[in-house]
Amino acid sequence: MERMREIISRVDHIHARVGSVQHAQANDPLIDAPKETQLMQTWWQMIWTEQIQQGKTITTLTPEYGPIPYAMSSDVDVWSLTNREMERQRKNYQQWIVQNQDSK
Repeated sequence: MERMREIISRVDHIHARVGSVQHAQANDPLIDAPKETQLMQTWWQMIWTEQIQQGKTITTLTPEYGPIPYAMSSDVDVWSLTNREMERQRKNYQQWIVQNQDSK
């Protein structure tokens, strides 16, 4: 975790894709990789906390998913997945902001 804290202090942009040891990305992060999804979310929230502590007023996150060979199968709708993850992260960030208003 100490190594993660060192990395997190240098992050300017989050390139958000949930994958696993077996796959570069999950076709449905909440179903195919729930543990990895929670771990990544924890890291992203740690990044947001660090950015607030550094006085940054803007944070960026790009959910990015692709077709095979990144996807687990060819039946993934990349556009829908990427947009769904964008909305999920937007909600996660808004909830995080409300929960951490005193950190500013």
